Amino acid sequence: MALQQAGCGALRFVMADSEDTPDEVDDLGGLQIVMAALEKFPMSPGVQEHGLCCIANLCWHHPDNQETVVLKGGVELALNAIRNHPDQAKVIAFACASLHGISNDHKRHREVLGRSGAIPLIIEAMERHPDMANVQAYACAALQS
Repeated sequence: MALQQAGCGALRFVMADSEDTPDEVDDLGGLQIVMAALEKFPMSPGVQEHGLCCIANLCWHHPDNQETVVLKGGVELALNAIRNHPDQAKVIAFACASLHGISNDHKRHREVLGRSGAIPLIIEAMERHPDMANVQAYACAALQS
């Protein structure tokens, strides 16, 4: 688990400041690796935080990645992270960021979020973390998508 957490963390920071890096990470199989880590370690706050941040970066304005994440259960992974880590503000924030990335500029994916029960879960997370700016910002972004 420590290796997956460190790997997702490294990818997160590598992708943070470049619009091109997410494409490179995806070309090297990074999306599948991150999704596998999220699936295998659902109770690890570190893996979930870093992995969901990677998903957000990989999906932002990358329609192919958005579609892959939706088809491979990424919405449910993000929602499970919110359910499994209700007191971990960073996990909640990046789960919301990933939901925003998945659904940004994509009507059908917004409909998937609506049907999945994401809206009440996001609102509940906002109520649980009223003083956490990142939770509030990313949750609003996810709801606005």
